[in-house]
Amino acid sequence: MSQPDAAPGVSLIIPAPSWRRAAARGLDTLAAALGWALLALVGALDLRPLQPEAGWFWSEWIARFLLDEPAAIARLILAALTLLWLWHAAWGLLTGRTPGKMALGLHVLSTQTGAQLSPRRHALRALLSALALPTLGLSAWWAHASRTGQAWHDLLSGAVVTARDTPH
Repeated sequence: MSQPDAAPGVSLIIPAPSWRRAAARGLDTLAAALGWALLALVGALDLRPLQPEAGWFWSEWIARFLLDEPAAIARLILAALTLLWLWHAAWGLLTGRTPGKMALGLHVLSTQTGAQLSPRRHALRALLSALALPTLGLSAWWAHASRTGQAWHDLLSGAVVTARDTPH
């Protein structure tokens, strides 16, 4: 049996279970957060706006910061999400999968050939993965609910995440 849009002779590619994809995403998010923290430790990120002024209690400062500095909060969130996106894009382009995917034995394969994605296709997949931001993660939820187990960026780039131990 073959995928509906697969080349002749390509065996059925079984998508990875949702929990493994979510666990891999969690591992990658943790690793990217550690990278963000490391950048802050070496001074590459200016965290002075996050330090309370002398004489302020943390609870007062947090409430004031949330109410008075929404642009600073948005910049921090955007920086964190950009770092996470860069993490996924760089690992995908360099090795074909992120450390989280490696740890859980996941592979990103072409739906047409069953082989690992080309660097060009990985770049397209990385660009399309930015769809998750404006849709507040709806693309990822789609992967959990769909029959094919593909997020929107997988569908549009012709990719599928599989749990097979070796790529086809």
